[in-house]
Amino acid sequence: MWPPSLATCPANDHPTVAALHVLTERALALLEGMRARGFEPTVVSFSAAISACEKGQQWQCALQLLGDMQA
Repeated sequence: MWPPSLATCPANDHPTVAALHVLTERALALLEGMRARGFEPTVVSFSAAISACEKGQQWQCALQLLGDMQA
């Protein structure tokens, strides 16, 4: 499913993780915005979004992005 939805990714109640969760949402929104404007995300774009997912402890989203990148 594109883009990955953080609604399906478990959230953590810790304030720092919650802030990183917001950054993860922004990274996913940027990828979605690229596609909406006709730009194909590059490996660098996907890598940055995957890194944001990792920092926000959203490994499910990172795996989903990895799968999308390979498709």
